[in-house]
Amino acid sequence: MNNNTFYPGEIARLQALNLIPVNEDDRIKALTQYNILDTPEEPAYDELVKLAAYICKTPIAAISLIDHDRQWFKSKIGLNLSQTPRGDSFCAYAIMNPKQVMAINDAGIDPRFADHRLVNNEPHARFYAGAPLNTASGETLGTLCVLDHKPHTLWQKTQEELLQSLSRQVIAQMELRKARSVYKQHLKEQIDTHTKLKECQKQLERAHAELKTLNTTDPLTGVKNRRAFDQLLRYEYRRASRYRAPLSLMMIDIDRFKAFNDEYGKLEGDRVLQRLAHILQSIVRNCDLVARYGGEEFTVILPETDRDSAMTIAERLCEVVEKTAWPIRSVTISIGVATASAEYDHIMLVQRTDKALYQAKQAGRNRVVHVEDIKL
Repeated sequence: MNNNTFYPGEIARLQALNLIPVNEDDRIKALTQYNILDTPEEPAYDELVKLAAYICKTPIAAISLIDHDRQWFKSKIGLNLSQTPRGDSFCAYAIMNPKQVMAINDAGIDPRFADHRLVNNEPHARFYAGAPLNTASGETLGTLCVLDHKPHTLWQKTQEELLQSLSRQVIAQMELRKARSVYKQHLKEQIDTHTKLKECQKQLERAHAELKTLNTTDPLTGVKNRRAFDQLLRYEYRRASRYRAPLSLMMIDIDRFKAFNDEYGKLEGDRVLQRLAHILQSIVRNCDLVARYGGEEFTVILPETDRDSAMTIAERLCEVVEKTAWPIRSVTISIGVATASAEYDHIMLVQRTDKALYQAKQAGRNRVVHVEDIKL
């Protein structure tokens, strides 16, 4: 298929609308190198699309890749189309400004889109938000986008940030896919000798290891994930030991969260996790690290923080969470706190913090316990 002539006259139409980026040749070349156009659906991309729709509360979401004269959907939900002419896409506009999410709250009253094909025909879109898919070298390949049949807004800054975070995960998946393809080709070409085969296998392992480091964000809450937490705690512990600086750690658990999920459902539970993550980030300092440790547990690394300061922050978190107006019912948290000592390493710091959290829950929940206050 010659995509340059798939939709005749489309290039001239795009030029008239001033919808061709200045780096169009490099952009198309980069897209072609991923060898992803017209490939079957893949679970990794489908999960990201479902998550985008859930986070933004829209019935439609898609990964849209902008080719010469068409937009093609690698993954989609709530959409019957597999591709459209490029000029009939909202994403053709979104890639013109790769540094921010493009949001159209009501396309029906936007002069650019009032007569738009996707507004007046399937899928009858009124709301659109698209986070550009930007490569490391600066080419914008398309968007991770969400749409609604009615006017809509991104109701909080967190949704926009999470949409951008998910768009980076799309690129990470594309990089991984390309790396696998590249190294499979190398393996095929170099299979004639044992030495070359071993070298190719080593390169593949290094590529996988490098790409794994890209995946450091929890996609549901937008905070760091367990992998990032483990890496940064080791770093902060070494730094604290080298400079003899205080370092504290908090472990946070949502009280009776399983019962909440059982009564109100996992979707409502996920909303609690998202809101709690937002509260944690709004209260801690810029130098602190909030991470989702697993399930309903979060951790906060507190560099340059002694016992008393850590307890003050933890008490403040408990108070704010308890006083927050939660949509369904009140939510409280229990917090365990430990402060680093020369007597134990970063692994023991986590273990002691976990013991303090366990004690806080055993003592009645909705409270803070420092490990020094309990018998170990």
